[in-house]
Amino acid sequence: MLCWLKNAVAIFGVLFLLTSWQTQELKVNSRDDFDKVNMKREQLQKQFADSNVFIISDSYLKSFMNARVWATKNGTEKEKNLADYNILFYHYNHQDSDKVISIANALLSRPNFMEMKESVRTLEALNSSYNRKGFYNRQLDVLPILIAQNEKFDYYVFQPEYSDSYEVGMIYYNLNQFSRARQNFEIQAELFKDNNRNFMYASMMNNIALTYEGEKDFNNAVEKFQEASRIVDESMDEENPYFNREYKGHFKNVIESNIASIRLKQGELAQLEPVFLKELKSSQLVGEPRITIQCYLHLSKLSMLQNDVSQALRYNDSALSLEREFKNPSIRANILSVRSSIFLMQNKVAESYDLELRSDDIKDSLISIATQRNMEEASLNYDFVKARKEIAEANLLLQEKNKIEWMQWIILGISTILIITFITLFIRTRKARKLSEEQSRKLKIAADEKELMLYEIHHRIKNNLQTVSGILDLKTSQLSNPEFTAAINESQQLIQTMNMVHDQLYEYGEDTIVDMQEHFVNICQGITSQHTDKEISLHVSSRDVVIPTRDAIPLGLILCELVTNSMKHGFNKKNTGRITVFLKKELAQYIFKYKDNGSATEKNVEDQSNSVGLNLIAMLVEELDGKMETSFQQGFKFEMKF
Repeated sequence: MLCWLKNAVAIFGVLFLLTSWQTQELKVNSRDDFDKVNMKREQLQKQFADSNVFIISDSYLKSFMNARVWATKNGTEKEKNLADYNILFYHYNHQDSDKVISIANALLSRPNFMEMKESVRTLEALNSSYNRKGFYNRQLDVLPILIAQNEKFDYYVFQPEYSDSYEVGMIYYNLNQFSRARQNFEIQAELFKDNNRNFMYASMMNNIALTYEGEKDFNNAVEKFQEASRIVDESMDEENPYFNREYKGHFKNVIESNIASIRLKQGELAQLEPVFLKELKSSQLVGEPRITIQCYLHLSKLSMLQNDVSQALRYNDSALSLEREFKNPSIRANILSVRSSIFLMQNKVAESYDLELRSDDIKDSLISIATQRNMEEASLNYDFVKARKEIAEANLLLQEKNKIEWMQWIILGISTILIITFITLFIRTRKARKLSEEQSRKLKIAADEKELMLYEIHHRIKNNLQTVSGILDLKTSQLSNPEFTAAINESQQLIQTMNMVHDQLYEYGEDTIVDMQEHFVNICQGITSQHTDKEISLHVSSRDVVIPTRDAIPLGLILCELVTNSMKHGFNKKNTGRITVFLKKELAQYIFKYKDNGSATEKNVEDQSNSVGLNLIAMLVEELDGKMETSFQQGFKFEMKF
């Protein structure tokens, strides 16, 4: 009561100030007069941000109209916009939605007005008017533009933390699109939860529950209502400038009543009356007649289902009496429908039938109004959103046209450049082709000469090796010392090995890479085939490994010496054997492994340590900048990394 008295005093003070501020219209004959009218509107709007608190006098409208007449004749575009905006402010204050919609759409269709901060208030007024008219789809078009304009003008109306999720959710709820409504309520609920605004969080949970109830999903609805009730309990001690403890208690009663109304629909009548009575009492205390009427209606239905006809009629009378004071056609139709059922239980068939007809008439009228409203919404003459889209489409078409014209000029220029370039390139190409043909001819001659030279060198090396081998063979027959004979034989065999490697690598060429799988197989077979009395199986694993010719030569010679040593020392007492060769690349390093299952021992090797072959292997490993290891367990093993 004390709070109401304070508000009443404030309102009466405002009204007194307004009536004393302006009692007669202002004439506008100059820019100074126009500025005075505009300044008064700004002061009025600044002091009274909520236009529902008061109704300004008609003298303001007359002054605003005078300002528009002057601006139309003498004003700038900005002044014309301000003159129309002043008139819109008046009609918004008087909640004349039709005029607000007409003026707002006309203003917002002007591109220069969208660059004025007043566009934000205009969008706010248009959104509110659409809501009052029930044009919810139009609201969905306006809200994103309102949010964008508000941000553009440094949050002129709404603060940065404002979210339109609740308002969008209510729009979808009114459109019976409950799933979309719930999505927006959930977003708003999370924002309230993150900011520790528990009571507002509970309010959103209640709205979420209502969306489930609208979808007839009563289990989820009850679960969310119960969660909302629990959150209200937690928010009782929370400071809130708008909702005191008394109102929070009332809101909890509303939530519990929502659960009870679902139980009533499901025929679960036990313990419902105390819930409705509690809500009835709190709604009367906080002054929410719509809730009070709904409570009477629930109690009337409950009493009727409990066959307490007289009590049901008393509650129905109370609901009907209060509805006459606070009119709501939808609720009146429900009251009359329940009253018809009560009269039918009293065997008052004629009265029951008459009430049902009246209820149906109201419902039909509501449907007709909704249909007419939808048609009116669809056929609005002024729709700045549509105008903005049309302007945007026109601008896009103009841009496309300009782009096409530019493209035509660009294509023409490019074509000219291409023609000139083609002619220039054709001339240069002819010269280059002649020069290339001459260079190709010279290169072919040089290549032929190089090929001939390589052939001659190869032929001479081969002849020299054969000559040396023949001399050694001749000297062998003249020696009687077996050690000298063995040394010469070993040297002769080494020369033959070098000759074989040289022949194979000559086939690859000087500056190429060598397929080591094929190269290793050829070397091994070339040596083992000379020992016809032995059956040696070869296993070479170096597929997809290629190395340059400069590295293939020493590696091939190493393999030759290893195979020769295996045949000489490992298999000297065996007719069968196995040789395994392995080569792979790991990162920047090659790993070469050689193994036989012969009977060579470390002593055999030490006895041969001064031989040419072993010394050659050591030199070749050093040439490859490698490191080698040997082993004599279960045959001979050789491993090298280079």
